[in-house]
Amino acid sequence: MANKVNIVHEAEVQRQFVRIQLPLKVKVGGQEYETIDWSNGGVALEWPQSMDREQSTVFVEGKVLKGTLEFPFEEFDMTLPVDMEIRYVDRERRRMGCRFTNLSAQQISMLQYFVGAYISGEVIRVGDVLEVAARNNFTTQRKVPAVDAALTPMQKFARNLRRRTGMAAVMFGSFLLAAYVVAGLYERAFVVTAKAALVTADLVKVQAPTGGTVFYQSLELGSKVQKGRPLVMVSTDSGAMVSLDSPCDCIVVSRAFENYDRVKNFEPVISLVPINAKPYVQATVGFDEAVKLTHGQSAQLNFLGQGKHVKGRVENVLVNEGSESGTAKVLIAPEAELPPEYVGDPVEVKIDTF
Repeated sequence: MANKVNIVHEAEVQRQFVRIQLPLKVKVGGQEYETIDWSNGGVALEWPQSMDREQSTVFVEGKVLKGTLEFPFEEFDMTLPVDMEIRYVDRERRRMGCRFTNLSAQQISMLQYFVGAYISGEVIRVGDVLEVAARNNFTTQRKVPAVDAALTPMQKFARNLRRRTGMAAVMFGSFLLAAYVVAGLYERAFVVTAKAALVTADLVKVQAPTGGTVFYQSLELGSKVQKGRPLVMVSTDSGAMVSLDSPCDCIVVSRAFENYDRVKNFEPVISLVPINAKPYVQATVGFDEAVKLTHGQSAQLNFLGQGKHVKGRVENVLVNEGSESGTAKVLIAPEAELPPEYVGDPVEVKIDTF
């Protein structure tokens, strides 16, 4: 059985360059040579008829010559010094082929530019040459992944693990982004956020029985008072002192005046909330948002002063009569019982209308 011949194309075993026949002169040791063709990889030279074949023996394959390339352009001429290694010598046809060696990055850029300009028909100008010479035309070589056959089982496992981890991270990030976008769209379409809200309750307001000057007892807001305990003293114009006592076991919510202020007859001077009262949330929303609200809708209550989160239900929606701000009041009953001390605290309210 005959042995199979392994046939390959020459491009697989040697580097190929576009050969150009643009006029080019090469000087070596003071002698000028005409070029047969050239590329950015080398040049083919023809030595003059005046040089006999015996003298041409100075050209030996493998010898490195120092030469100068002379490019005649339309507007100017340019020279480029190069090192050339003789690759072959044809004494019968009086020609030799040389390969450029030890080219700098700038020399490679210039040759590549001349070749590209010649192929595309571009006119080479001085400014273009200076620009090519000034800029950096090189970059780092891209890393080529190792062939599977060259990897150990552990390296293959690590590579596959990195790939799967990367894919999982991308998928997880995409999921989070999609969830964030959907949540944002849902909140804009179906969630009503109150402009303002606070905890309130059915208050007991103590009124002055007569006009005069008020003197409050030493009671802090939020403190508990028992039924019958003196809260405020009112000094009438005749000099009589009237004591206003707590009508219930309550918590002090607010005072309407300061000590020594003048009050009128039956004017509220202090507000209380009974200890057994059930506080609720009163929120303010715009008219355009109020039309989306109905009884029983779910609300999320965030008590800013307490750091507590509670769910609630919409009980009623009241339009602020005569209001120029275009708002409505929303009464919300929390699902968990709130302590009376919460009365007056601000609340963040979000109502789900879906």
